[in-house]
Amino acid sequence: MHPLFRRRSAVVAACLVALALAAAAGAADDKPADSKALDRYLYTSLRFVINHGVDDYNAGRPEACYEHFRQSLQDLAPVLTGHPDLQVMIKDGLDKVEKDPEWRLKMAAKATMPNPQLAEPVRQKAFALRAVFNDVRAALNADKTKPEPPKAVTLWDKLGGEKGVSKVVDDFTALAANDPKVDFTRGGKYKLDDLAVNDLKTKVVEFISANTGGPLKYTGKSMKEVHKGMGISNEEFDAAAADLKKALAKNSVKADDADALLKIVATTRKDIVEDKKPEPPKEVGGTIKGKVTLDGKPLAKGTVTLLDKAGKSFSAAIAADGTITLEKVPPGAYKVTVADGKDLPASYGDPKTTSLTTNVTKGTNEFNLDLKGEKKEEKPKPEEKPKPKGNEAPKVPEAIAVPAGNVVVGKLQADGVQIYESKAKTGGGFEWVLKGPEAELKEEGKTLGKHYAGKDGPVWEVEGDKVTGELPPKKADAKEGNIPWLLLKVKDFATKSGEKAPFTPTYVQRIDTEGGVAPAKAPDKAGAEVKVKYKATYVIYIADPKKPEKAPGEVGTVSGKVTYKGQPLPGGSVTFTSNKNFAHHAFLKADGSYALKDLPVGEYKVSIETESLKPKPPAKPADPAKAPPEPKGDDATKKYVPIPRKYADPETSGLSYSVKKGAQEFDIELKD
Repeated sequence: MHPLFRRRSAVVAACLVALALAAAAGAADDKPADSKALDRYLYTSLRFVINHGVDDYNAGRPEACYEHFRQSLQDLAPVLTGHPDLQVMIKDGLDKVEKDPEWRLKMAAKATMPNPQLAEPVRQKAFALRAVFNDVRAALNADKTKPEPPKAVTLWDKLGGEKGVSKVVDDFTALAANDPKVDFTRGGKYKLDDLAVNDLKTKVVEFISANTGGPLKYTGKSMKEVHKGMGISNEEFDAAAADLKKALAKNSVKADDADALLKIVATTRKDIVEDKKPEPPKEVGGTIKGKVTLDGKPLAKGTVTLLDKAGKSFSAAIAADGTITLEKVPPGAYKVTVADGKDLPASYGDPKTTSLTTNVTKGTNEFNLDLKGEKKEEKPKPEEKPKPKGNEAPKVPEAIAVPAGNVVVGKLQADGVQIYESKAKTGGGFEWVLKGPEAELKEEGKTLGKHYAGKDGPVWEVEGDKVTGELPPKKADAKEGNIPWLLLKVKDFATKSGEKAPFTPTYVQRIDTEGGVAPAKAPDKAGAEVKVKYKATYVIYIADPKKPEKAPGEVGTVSGKVTYKGQPLPGGSVTFTSNKNFAHHAFLKADGSYALKDLPVGEYKVSIETESLKPKPPAKPADPAKAPPEPKGDDATKKYVPIPRKYADPETSGLSYSVKKGAQEFDIELKD
């Protein structure tokens, strides 16, 4: 048995010891014990037993109350030898309190339990056994004296105790939260999540307990402090009280008990309701909104001032996008000045020389200022040097892209054959092995030279000048049936005259290939030779003449990833432009990564473009065999993603980086 119950049962044990001693004393004197005196003593003592149980119940321990009553009745029954009927009553009550719910409800109501049908079973049991105690005491009252009244049932008890009040508060909260007349969240100012709502309910239950004789103490702030600043009106207070009344009725609380609680709530009105402060008088005036531009572009800095005839001024700063807002400007005529703007003529900032005026009326006034800058004498543009012929680089797969810092110097069309020689395969059999090309090189239909296999690699000979490529080349797949596209680094360049050329070739690309693929059928002997017709375009590159020589030890390597809205940008290009206007380009891979080598150290502005990937309506080629190859590998995963236009211009992108010696990473995050 729990120590608490043992302590409570000690009260009955003390009563029984006293009765046993009295009976023994009577037997020693050969006199019967005074049964009436014993009944009176027991009648009085049992009042304390009952009150101990009531104390437990009102302290929020109904289980302890019930166990105390049950144990006490078990201990009491053997003592009542002179009252066999009461022993039967006790035995019957202890049995039915566990097994007969209807008997339990009837006895709980007999003990004046409010709303027993809504109470927990343990509370019903406690009240039912109290009724048994009441009946035992009434039978022991031989003189039929008026029994002392048990402890008064509180309003808290009548409301159903903690369980009943909690259910009332749950229903009240649901009603008030959805009642526009209450404005539970004060126009959305108070965001009540589940945690806040549960805390609110707990505080309301505590408040009702503290004011209705319950065991729970109120732990919140005062009503005045809690509701300060909420601006609750009398009408809203009345609406909340009406919702509480509905919740009480829903839970079958008697009308008198509900009115008693509502009267308690009404006493808080003076602390909850706040008198509305009179609205301040509306100021009479106008609002000016507009935009300031200089030569058609937003003026990103400056101050606009309106001056009336009395010299009173109203000013506002110009926002970065050129917009202005002035509020509470009295109606009337004003002279307008604009000062502190970049490249802004001084005449606009002087009230004596400005030509700007406006007339303000009540309400919103739109006022846009289109200012003109001072005309600057245009300097003659320096004569541009002729660019190398054919400077437009073709779009090619990333695998054969030419490194940044190189430009196209020419494009040659090849028409000839690819020569294959039969050789023995390791492990047996024979295979076709490329021996080399034989082709004429033309430009705009005019034959300029030839392409053939040289001693040190493939040779492109044009008007006596020879370009030799370095093997092995980089490759990119072409359409089925066509030889692959290639990129070869130039190994050697020799002029016909032997003199140094103004431009030195750096790379050669083979693109737009047609045919040239070795026969599918393997040869049956060694030494055989076959020639397969092919066509292709060879693109010759030179070092960008604009790009300065790089001093050893003064360059850096840059790599990173470009993302847009948190996702990798799967195509396009990134450009680093130095303060000397030298540009360095790199293509974005499908995962958004890029890399640039040999950038001179210094400050760079960065731009990014994806428009080159924008899909265009497919044009049907005159010759289907000349259709461009389908992208494969990394290029097949690239796709067009539109980004804000500002990023395409290094002057508006807002992206800048300082390149230092060695390797560094710059991850670039683009936003709307």
